[in-house]
Amino acid sequence: MQSEVMNSFADRPYLDLCSKIDFSPIFIMGEHRSGTTLLYKSLVATECFNCVTAYHIIKYDQILSNYINQTEYQNYYQLNGHDITR
Repeated sequence: MQSEVMNSFADRPYLDLCSKIDFSPIFIMGEHRSGTTLLYKSLVATECFNCVTAYHIIKYDQILSNYINQTEYQNYYQLNGHDITR
């Protein structure tokens, strides 16, 4: 069953592209109102870090496919309820 589910993912053909990616995740944790949001936004603004958003969690099986097919922003905005046809 697991292999059937894995084969139905839109990203399946692109998974080999990720085999040589090396990364070290950073988790920002802190007390309420301790500056974690400011730190998070500062790190993301440098463009040296990628952030995880609701889009990445909900569309986890389509991230590579959407990026390669240049439909990432279209899917992101549709997920957030924006009309992108204007």
